[in-house]
Amino acid sequence: MQISLDRGWAADAAVGAVVLAVVMAGPGAAATQAKGLKAPVVISGAGSRGCLAIHQASRSRGKSAVIADCHGKASQQWVQTSLKQLQARHSGMCLEILNANKKRGAPVIQSACLKDKSQQWYVTAKGEIRSKLNHMCLSVQSGGGRVTMNGCNGSPNQIWELKKK
Repeated sequence: MQISLDRGWAADAAVGAVVLAVVMAGPGAAATQAKGLKAPVVISGAGSRGCLAIHQASRSRGKSAVIADCHGKASQQWVQTSLKQLQARHSGMCLEILNANKKRGAPVIQSACLKDKSQQWYVTAKGEIRSKLNHMCLSVQSGGGRVTMNGCNGSPNQIWELKKK
C-alpha cells in the first residue's frame, strides 16, 4: 500500500494509528481497535538492533527507557491503551516524556498511567513513534542505548518495528 506523507502530522497520526492497529492486532482487528488494543508487542529499533525496554526491567516509577538485547519477555512487551499510551507489560506503567519536557533530548521514562499528552504516542507510516505532546520522535541515543525525544529526521535511530507477541 502506498501512503502519501505530505498531508501534515494530523494525517500521519491517523495513518500511523491504522498501521499500529494492523501491526499490533493483525488483519481484521478494526473492532478491537475501537475498544483499545490489548495485544502486546515488542518494539525493536531499526538502527539499534535492540528492543525498547525499561532499564534493568525495573518496576519503579521514573526509570529510563532504554534499548536492550531483544528477548521478548514481559519487560520488553508493550500494550497500546485506549488513550494511545504505551504500557509496559511487566510494570503496568506507561512510557512518558519526563516532566512533559518539549525540548530535544528530553528523557523518556516509565510512570503511572495518566491522561497526559506526554504519555500519548502515534506511529507514522515511516515507522517513527511520535509524541502527541510535541510530535517529536522517540530516538535511541548513540553510544549507550538511552531513549530520548528528538526532532524527526528519518534516521535509523528513530525507526521502529512493532511485532505482535
